[in-house]
Amino acid sequence: MAFELSVTVKSNDKRMTTKHFIYEPCTISEDDPIIKGAVEDAVREFGSEDNEMLDIRVKISLEVQ
Repeated sequence: MAFELSVTVKSNDKRMTTKHFIYEPCTISEDDPIIKGAVEDAVREFGSEDNEMLDIRVKISLEVQ
């Protein structure tokens, strides 16, 4: 079952959202390697020098038919 994973990284002066389509099994936990990797990639791409002041949110959208 596929789902969409969105990672939003915000600081005081900018915001960035990345979206990933995941097609493999995943546990909804910040320790899951898939989620952890997506968050780390987003923070690295965001490029802030002060990682302590970042607001990071993960949203998962799963459509069940």
